[in-house]
Amino acid sequence: MPTSKLVPIGVLSHLSGVPADTIRTWERRYKLLEPQRDAKGRRVYSGEQLARLRLIASLNEHGERVANLAKLSDTQLRQRADLHKQNSEQLLPQEVRVAVMHPTLAQVLPGPIAGLNTHLQILRIPKGGPVPPGTGKVDVVIADLDSLGHDPISLLRRMRLALQPTSLLVTYRYMPRTLREKLQTQPLRLLKGPTAPERIREFVVEHLLADRLRKGQRSPPANRAPRRFTSAQLDSLKTQVSRLDCECPNHVATLVSALLEFEIYSDNCSSESAANEALHQKLSMGTSQARAVMEELLMTLVQAEGLKP
Repeated sequence: MPTSKLVPIGVLSHLSGVPADTIRTWERRYKLLEPQRDAKGRRVYSGEQLARLRLIASLNEHGERVANLAKLSDTQLRQRADLHKQNSEQLLPQEVRVAVMHPTLAQVLPGPIAGLNTHLQILRIPKGGPVPPGTGKVDVVIADLDSLGHDPISLLRRMRLALQPTSLLVTYRYMPRTLREKLQTQPLRLLKGPTAPERIREFVVEHLLADRLRKGQRSPPANRAPRRFTSAQLDSLKTQVSRLDCECPNHVATLVSALLEFEIYSDNCSSESAANEALHQKLSMGTSQARAVMEELLMTLVQAEGLKP
């Protein structure tokens, strides 16, 4: 974008990948940007401000606090970004597993990432699911809204439970406001397209680096309860009919799935303060313990009623 051209906040949001509500919040709290106003009183932004916002958003993904970044000059921000780039080789694995439910990205994303000794291993997920058995855990899930079917939130939850990704990205071209509001409450990133493959690669790198930085800054969770049921087994138990014609196994399996989903969300939730980070660790560990109790009850029901998970 030419530096002399001014754009409204919606365009700035699209070009930077930062939601408009987040931009407004950062402006209000941290004086991050100082937009001009057009003849109608709307916020408008320059190319320099777009570049600054992209830098801050990228550094925030690496775990740096926006409150601190807002005080830095553009030169200082670029220096910090260069430092993160130099450390990338030590933080990123040689192979990144990316599950893709998208009509075209699976063909163009595989291969090395420029400047890094890292390759993307692409695992294709069929349109509308389900996740193929034996796929295992992945680093990132990328799904196109049109590929998610009539109930995208439900399918995204099942994918998150089955694949346990660090990050989940949903690309779209058009979306009803009501659906957008619902998706914004989920632990995922929305990216309006069309989007170049290079931008998708940047997203993968940014989020993996941020996750490794967060995990390197906190103690690994202790006494984490191991899972007793796979996601596929839980899905099966939600609908099976017991020999006693009792719906308790269905309800308990649903509760276990919900606890597992919140546990994964809390464990991967990023935060700008140490206090909130500690709170999310506590939430994750407490949910893990609650899940273990409910899984024990579910196993009792399975054995008592002759079910096959």
